[in-house]
Amino acid sequence: MFSASPTVEPPLEEGAWLCVLDAMRGECYATDVYVAAGGVIVHETSVRLLRPADFDLMLAITRGGLVPAGMLAYRLGIRNILVAAVEYYDDEGKPGPRPTFLQFPADPLLRGQRVLIVDEVWDSGTTIHAVTERVRQAGGLPTTVVLHYKPTHSRVPGEPDHFAETTDRWVVYPFKAGN
Repeated sequence: MFSASPTVEPPLEEGAWLCVLDAMRGECYATDVYVAAGGVIVHETSVRLLRPADFDLMLAITRGGLVPAGMLAYRLGIRNILVAAVEYYDDEGKPGPRPTFLQFPADPLLRGQRVLIVDEVWDSGTTIHAVTERVRQAGGLPTTVVLHYKPTHSRVPGEPDHFAETTDRWVVYPFKAGN
């Protein structure tokens, strides 16, 4: 249906708008997500909705959430950044039976903390939902943010607390180019 390994041709430059690829038609359409310096993405509306005082720390989901988390951390002035290494999709884009936690912060680091969980996309929602539940089990107070929310693909209850845009198409992220 969709290409599992999209590339960006030519590389996106500062000032460009992120392209969402409709692989069935072979077309791209511009989005509200802006490519900032260094090819990273910023969505001003989402950033304005998030306030640094609302969070004690950030939890970035690898690998896709690392770049958006770094950008948000700078924009929000958050320095306490933790990482959740979670594997659900393989390199060909095929999901596994359930998310596998390769690395996750110890419970005491999350207990009583307001945690901003960042990923690039809520596709099935399975990965970010599993991370959110682990944060809750550790006694943390999770808030989720993604760049793209795919409500028609979601297989879990709820939706992200914050997202830049909804789509049902394949999203080409400049920081994933060449893979």
